[in-house]
Amino acid sequence: MKTHFPLGRLQSDLGKQVNGAILSLQSSSELIQILQKEIMEKSVELSKLREEYERYCNLAMIKKGEVIALIKQLEIAAGGKQWQERFFAIIVDFSVGLIFFCRWVVASYITMK
Repeated sequence: MKTHFPLGRLQSDLGKQVNGAILSLQSSSELIQILQKEIMEKSVELSKLREEYERYCNLAMIKKGEVIALIKQLEIAAGGKQWQERFFAIIVDFSVGLIFFCRWVVASYITMK
């Protein structure tokens, strides 16, 4: 008894399997490219977070005494102009209020006649 396989059907089945394997490899390749892109994006985010972490760690290491001295220096530097600015703001606010009050008095006097 001779078993015989039709050669055309065997080649057709083999061709289908090869095509299936090629499609599977292509989809796997696309998936790998997508994953590589996501990994690169996450890597960039991670490096940014590491930089921020380092910066905040450096800020956290400043001692309390240094912070107090720094705040005092800033207050001394800004303190002289601060009073001048406040005085000027009070004068301007008072002047604007006085102008509106005078306009209101004149307007109410005119409407009463």
